[in-house]
Amino acid sequence: MTVPADFRTVAGHQGSHSVPISHPPLEPLSAPIPLKIQFPISNPKMKFNLLTRFCSVAVLFAALSLLSGCAVVMAAKQPSKKNLDLFAVGTPRSLVVAEFGSPIDSIVKDGSRVEIYKWTQGYSGGVKAGRAILHGAADLFTLGLWEIAGTPIEGMANGREMAVEVQYDSNAKIKETKLLKEEGKK
Repeated sequence: MTVPADFRTVAGHQGSHSVPISHPPLEPLSAPIPLKIQFPISNPKMKFNLLTRFCSVAVLFAALSLLSGCAVVMAAKQPSKKNLDLFAVGTPRSLVVAEFGSPIDSIVKDGSRVEIYKWTQGYSGGVKAGRAILHGAADLFTLGLWEIAGTPIEGMANGREMAVEVQYDSNAKIKETKLLKEEGKK
């Protein structure tokens, strides 16, 4: 049995399992498909302009990426809020030192220890996180332009400096406190 030229063997079988593969002949296109990709690179001035534009855009994106996040980071790294309730009469000195650090001055006056503590009263963790999230959202919505305002705002809102004089009794417990300085409070 002879197989016509338009039938081929399928899976090693001929005959009833053969499949026709005939198709009409391909016709040449009447005209080439218009495809124009033009780059004005043949002109040296245009080549320089393209390079200048590309570099300008690259520098802009680099600057924005370096600036973005400054206000966010500054908000997250603000000083922590200290527990002022520890300055209550009767609080042991060890708790005060643990919260506020070593005193900047310590003297013995009229038989009692008098110490001065100085620190920056900051913000609670929730407030710092909220501010960082708001700065991040503002950065996204303004494509980084918020940093122009956000960074100086965080630079100014960095807590208040405070100083307290503490007088201890003979058992190293607070006998009396006196607020010496509270910056930013009127």
